[in-house]
This record gives sequence, C-alpha cells and structure tokens, in this order.
Amino acid sequence: MKELVHGVLHRLGVDVIRYDGRHFVGPRRMDAIRSTATTVVLDVGAGHGQFVRRLRDEGYDGRIVSFEPVPEAFASLQRRAASDAALTCFRIALGDRDGEAVINRAGNVWSSSLLPMTQRHEAAAPDSAYVGEEPVRLARLDSLDVLRPDDRAYLKIDVQGAEGAVLDGAAGVLDRVVGIELELSLVELYEGQDLLGVLHERVRGEGFVLVWLGEAVFRDPASDEILALDAIFVRRG
Repeated sequence: MKELVHGVLHRLGVDVIRYDGRHFVGPRRMDAIRSTATTVVLDVGAGHGQFVRRLRDEGYDGRIVSFEPVPEAFASLQRRAASDAALTCFRIALGDRDGEAVINRAGNVWSSSLLPMTQRHEAAAPDSAYVGEEPVRLARLDSLDVLRPDDRAYLKIDVQGAEGAVLDGAAGVLDRVVGIELELSLVELYEGQDLLGVLHERVRGEGFVLVWLGEAVFRDPASDEILALDAIFVRRG
C-alpha cells in the first residue's frame, strides 16, 4: 500500500518523507546551543533582528547581544529589544580594530558591507547594488565589555565578507566561545573576503569542528550555482 501511495504521489510531482530536523538549520542550531550549554548568543550582523526572531521562535530564551551598524536596520532591532528584556543591541560594526569605518549601504540593506561588492554578486542579485555610504563605529569584539567571565558564547557572524576580520577582533574572547555560526561564500562576493575553505581551516584550527553544513543562503538565479551557505561549528570536546 505504501508503494502504491508513493507511486500516485510521484506521478503528481509530490513526495512524502519522514521529517528529520537534522537536515534544517534551526534544529541543528538549537542542538548546538544546548549541547554546549550556551549562556549568551552574540549576533554579529543582526540586520532588522531576523536572527533574534528565529532564535526566539526556535525556543531559545536566554541572553542575546546583537550588533548592527546600518541605521534603519538598527532602529528595527531597537524596537524588538524594547519588548525583549534578554536582548541588548549596539549600533556597531565589528572588525579587527577599534575606530571608525564606512559601510557600503546595499539597496536590499542586508547585503551592506565594509568591503567592495564584486560584479558577480551584483549580477546575481541586482537589488543588492550599493546605493550609498554610511560612517559607522568599528570595534573589536574583545574590546567590548559584553561577556561575563563565566559566559559560554555562541557566536553568529553574518557580515557580508568580513568574517575573518570579526574573528581577528574576537581573539581575546574566543576561549569563551563554544559555538560559531558562519555564512560561508564559495566564490568571491566581496573583494578580499575569505572563502569557505580558508574559514573552515581557520575555525578548525581554533579547536572547533563542523557539525552542520547546509542551507544555501545565496544562489545564482541564472545558473542555480550555490554561492553561499550556512555552517555551524562547536568547540571540540
């Protein structure tokens, strides 16, 4: 009977499989947070608060510290923080030094970056083209007093090509990081960025293991080539 039902569904272009949460980023993220006894999530490149919303929807009710430099996105984040006592947000871009910088504002906001965008990126997503610049405060994560001495942090980095710089600036607190979530690019979308292989080896060298590599977060609509995807690492042992 099962084969008959599947045969009918297949002819209709439909398939039914047993749900396995391990194939999806949300359950794998929560597995990583629980298994590492995370006490705080560091949300670097918070945008309008979409990652915060996902965490709350997935059941995480602990502390979150979010960083977002683009003014209109930060305003949305602030509104969310007003009704979430466990959320703290800072209008700061994180990097490898303390000071000032200029962020390139993208038409779709979330593609804004401290780095120049490549033509490959703009061709795949025309709405991401830069439309202006914005002066922003730049800081190293380890120069900010956001972690408690006994914290076990889950570090999510979504900074459009500047992941290596954020890791450089986190060197002094990386021993308190037990999980890392990164958006990894397979091709150069921003000039000078580190690609998947380099970042994987770097994080692995810091004592983390890759536990999930999955969802394509950016594809070329013309070729269907995967350009970037999400990855989750946890501290070994």
